[in-house]
Amino acid sequence: MTSRRSGNRNHSSTSSDGHFLRGGPPTGSRTRRSFLFLALAAGVVITVFSLIGENGLPTYLQLHNERSELKDDVEALRGREAELTAEMEALENDPEALERLAREKYRMRLPGEEVIEVVGEDLLENGDNAGETGENR
Repeated sequence: MTSRRSGNRNHSSTSSDGHFLRGGPPTGSRTRRSFLFLALAAGVVITVFSLIGENGLPTYLQLHNERSELKDDVEALRGREAELTAEMEALENDPEALERLAREKYRMRLPGEEVIEVVGEDLLENGDNAGETGENR
């Protein structure tokens, strides 16, 4: 094999006018390359472990979704709290609301009153007649 360089076997990195051919004075390029390779390899290892480790990306995404769901739950509960607070204030301040709740929810009545139950639409839609009982069918 013949060398590509003709004549000059000095292997110097300076030109004839004293300037360096590769931009700077010769350094321990092998040492620098080894250091850069090790730094890059360490960066890759750290990145991989941060993505797939115990506290990595899958765990982060799971916790992020769980946090979003919990925020939605908190918002729904705050709305329910506002509804219950309004209902409580109405029951404390409005005697008609209190009477309506007692009659509807607890089927209470005043002495001498008769309670008449109205058959709901859901039974009529199923084909049941309001006047029929289970024995007449």
